[in-house]
Amino acid sequence: MEILRTMPKHFDVVYVINPYMEAGLGNVDKRKAQEEWDALTRLYEELGVDYGLLEGEEGLPDMVFAANAALTFKGPNGEKSVIISNMEKKERKPESAHYEKWFRDHGYTIYKLPAHLSFSGTGDILYHHDRSFLWGGFGFRTSLETHREVERITGLEVKSLRLIDPWFYDLDTCLAPLTEDTALVYFKAFDEASQELIRNAFSDPIELTDDEARNFTCNSHHLRDRKIMIMNGRSPRVAEELQRRGYTVHASPTDEFLKAGGSVACMKMALV
Repeated sequence: MEILRTMPKHFDVVYVINPYMEAGLGNVDKRKAQEEWDALTRLYEELGVDYGLLEGEEGLPDMVFAANAALTFKGPNGEKSVIISNMEKKERKPESAHYEKWFRDHGYTIYKLPAHLSFSGTGDILYHHDRSFLWGGFGFRTSLETHREVERITGLEVKSLRLIDPWFYDLDTCLAPLTEDTALVYFKAFDEASQELIRNAFSDPIELTDDEARNFTCNSHHLRDRKIMIMNGRSPRVAEELQRRGYTVHASPTDEFLKAGGSVACMKMALV
């Protein structure tokens, strides 16, 4: 399996834990959300993406955003391993137990962080394109100290980036590493030191406008080694930039999920 997903049966916006939810509160079209999720499913199947599936749980409307559940990695002997998230928001904390059960049932070695360390999974920890190190966001939903624990557990360096804009509370909302040279990035989401770190790492960044960033353009799914991008379809300029660099871009609208502050990348957990 390449990714893990959770069905949107219980998806809704019933509380506010990020700025997008202010307008989305009570305004989700659940039928349309299911149609969007089904369309993304068909696209994954057409592209040959193998995925695992959870049903979701009543009372956990954000569980559909599987990216926040954990970080998977290869252990020292190549074994499937996972660090389970410590959700910073109390509304989402119960999700972790359900994901942990799935990983145990599928033969993963389980690692847990100390309870006082917040961790938003692959929302805030992203692999560099060649998986030689990790990019880590902190400031809202993941503790800086968590990065050091992730380094200790995985054996991979974490390059820490401070997030400063509450509209971009997870790293996957404002950075998408693609190749050695290219990333999608919204620089205003980071402090100056973090901006410099990103600029030094990528010689050909695709810089997003405010509107492109708020439309979750960074929150796209890059099918590694295939030069395929799945995006929500709201950023035609970025799609053109990617196509110019040799990518095939597929649009898969996620309008209803944007109301909760999530899009394509949020709705999958990358498995290794």
